[in-house]
Amino acid sequence: MAAGGLRKTFKGFFEDIPQLIPFYYYFMENAFYHEIRSVYHGVMQHAQMNINDTDDAGLFAFRRNIHRIEKGLTMRPRKSVYAESYILEVVDYFSMLASQKKKDKSHNSLIFWSRDVLDRYFDSCSKDDVINEARSRYERYRGNLGEKEYLRVPFKQKKRKFIVKYDDFMSLVLNRKSVRWYLQKPVPAELLDKAILAGLQSPSACNRQPFEIRVFDKPYLVRRIASIGGGVKGIYENFPCLMLFVGKLRAFQSERDRHLIYIDASLAAMSIVYALETLGLSSCLINWPEVHEYEKRLYETLSLSPDERVVLMMSVGYPDPDGMVCYSERRHIDEMRFFNKL
Repeated sequence: MAAGGLRKTFKGFFEDIPQLIPFYYYFMENAFYHEIRSVYHGVMQHAQMNINDTDDAGLFAFRRNIHRIEKGLTMRPRKSVYAESYILEVVDYFSMLASQKKKDKSHNSLIFWSRDVLDRYFDSCSKDDVINEARSRYERYRGNLGEKEYLRVPFKQKKRKFIVKYDDFMSLVLNRKSVRWYLQKPVPAELLDKAILAGLQSPSACNRQPFEIRVFDKPYLVRRIASIGGGVKGIYENFPCLMLFVGKLRAFQSERDRHLIYIDASLAAMSIVYALETLGLSSCLINWPEVHEYEKRLYETLSLSPDERVVLMMSVGYPDPDGMVCYSERRHIDEMRFFNKL
């Protein structure tokens, strides 16, 4: 019996005993090998983070907890005491960040956001043994970080401004197409950064943003990396620029959150796609299938850590006016939208 037929027979057997399905994927099929490996390493790295170290896992946990606190500030009614289980950890990590000598824009934006949130939090919390201890530590650590400003704290909905009208946005949406043929001209880094900046404003679970965006604009690197995956044969040679969205599973303490790297990175990617269109650039999102051979080659090429996973690739460039794009009729809304369906 051919290998495919044997697998089909075994799948039929395991289908009747769901508890044994994991054994099928362990012994007969390695489709989940890389995901399981990455999730394991990510959870272990998160568990081993050191409060006195600026590793990524600690930063992800700190960002999450600051966001949890600011969400608490938005609650109606607002609790007089909350976050007792993690506020001491937050304050201690804040002190470590505030005491660092080497600071950059990224470091400062995190410091001042967390400072403003913690200022508001301690001003609004009632007295409690844990909160009092945290407040005492925070006041010592806060040091010379300026007067209280409350610039980066929750604010009322009515202060938001809505500028873009639906018809204008829909014109952008309908005009966007996946472009596979580009002019052979460099893409300015400042335009890429503008688009990425827009993408980084996308929603992210607990504001962790558990991914990084690797940009390649050297032709030999673009061709080398783009050629690893599938679905780009015959076109990748003309890509001027390539973005890779790499998820970091060290951002999570539990396996239950393993899908968030895909969700958050994809949300950012779509905003980047629209931003690129406004800058005269086009793009094509490239699926990254989990194929053992592809994964192995990409891990080696990019020197990825065990917990890192490539979510997707995106080609970017100035569209060739004579290049063809697909019409791609979308499914009708009535096929996909259902109110109150149970």
